[in-house]
This record gives sequence, structure tokens and C-alpha cells, in this order.
Amino acid sequence: MKHAKKHRVTRKLVQSGSADSAIGSFDYMIYTDRRARVVKLKWYYGKGLTMTVPWKARFPSIETIVLKKSEWLKHCFEEESRLMNQSTLSNLGVSKKVPYMGQVLPVRIYGPPKKAAEINLHEDELHLVGSQDVDEVIETHLIKWLIRQSRLVLCPIVDRIALAMNVPVRLITIRNQRTRWASWSSSKTISLNWRLITAPPSVIEYVVIHELTHHRHPNHSKEFWKAVSGTCPDWQNGRSWLINNSHLLHYYRPVNHRG
Repeated sequence: MKHAKKHRVTRKLVQSGSADSAIGSFDYMIYTDRRARVVKLKWYYGKGLTMTVPWKARFPSIETIVLKKSEWLKHCFEEESRLMNQSTLSNLGVSKKVPYMGQVLPVRIYGPPKKAAEINLHEDELHLVGSQDVDEVIETHLIKWLIRQSRLVLCPIVDRIALAMNVPVRLITIRNQRTRWASWSSSKTISLNWRLITAPPSVIEYVVIHELTHHRHPNHSKEFWKAVSGTCPDWQNGRSWLINNSHLLHYYRPVNHRG
């Protein structure tokens, strides 16, 4: 009688938490990895520090890392702050500008405050009618509008591309993921990050094609990328946009919504 092979774990989270430094506090995660040969540190914007160490090896304490890598951590903090301040994706209520479908739309505020404010897309700008002229209130209205638009815009794109690719999609969900743009599950569900509504249309199409290709190619094999390229010849530009803008995922204030 043959027995199924036991799955071998190659990477495991061994410690996580929050640490303090001279510049500020940050979150961290420590992984042990069978493939690792040396200790590696990586900073993820919006997530903090990740340390990968060889399997079952002793690793330095987080306090030691803070002391020995203080200059590097300072650079990470400063770079993250610079990117956030440059981005039109943060402080929407202050900037009065909204990233939408690859454009940056100015926001015009009209009328006295009322119980239910309205937002209308008028040519190349947004009209916010009936809102309090308070930065936090304006930001909340704008983010909720982006989430609503993501449902209205992204779902038809999925339907169109799924039909062209002959991929059965059981469910489309719009989610508030903080680490990924989209995902595909074996239950034929595609989950899209509502922040995708900020990307250019060509990038949105690439993301959808990428995820739907996983229906026939579960991993990122050569066959997978060949299939993506066959449907989306410009996929490398879309992928580059996502990589270059991935840090911006973390600069939206979370909003409670149904996925």
C-alpha cells in the first residue's frame, strides 16, 4: 500500500511583533527557511521588517538588529515617508486630488453640507456636493467612492476577459487586501483589490488576465508566462507598474466595507 508523501515545510514564521528604534516603531516578522544560507533583511513599505534566517539556525534579536542596522533602518523610514508624501494616494482630503484609472482627478466641493453627500464624475474632475469642508470627512467620501467605482468598473472587465479566455468565473469579490492586487482560487473566485481602480486600464486588464490564467496554470511556470504573453503581449509594462506602485497599497486609510 502506497502512502502519500508528507509535505515538507520550507518556510516558517517563528517570531513577529513590534519594535522601537530611535526613528520610530515598526512591525517585524522573522522566518526560518530551509533554502536560506545567510541572514537576510528586507523592508516592505507599509509592512515593516522581514528577517529570513537559515533553518533552525540561531538568529540575532530584534534589539541587536535595531542597534547594528540603525542607519539602514533610518534610510528605510525616510524613503517610506518620502514616497508617501509624494503620493496622491495619501491624504486625499488635503490634496483634493483622486487617482482614478491612471489619471489624477481634481475634486471640486459644492453646496452646503447635507445628510447624504454626492460625488459625480464630470469630465476630468470630481464634484463633491453636500460635504463638510473637513479633510477627514472629504477623504472618507472619496475612498468610499473609489470602492463603489471599483465594483462598477472592475467586474465588467472580468466578465469580458473571462469570456474571451473561456475561463469560468463563479464569483468576483472586491476586497481590502493590503499586500496584493488580486488573487485566484481553485473555487473559481477572483478577488480584486479595490485600489486597482487607480491603475491605468491596461494594467487592470493585465492583472485580470494574470489571475484568470491561473485557472489552467496554478503556478508561475514558463507555461504560465507564455499563456499570459499570448493573451497580453504588453504584460511586462503592466507588471512593472504594479511593482513600482506596490508601496502605495499601504497608504490608504482602511475603510470598513463588504467584500
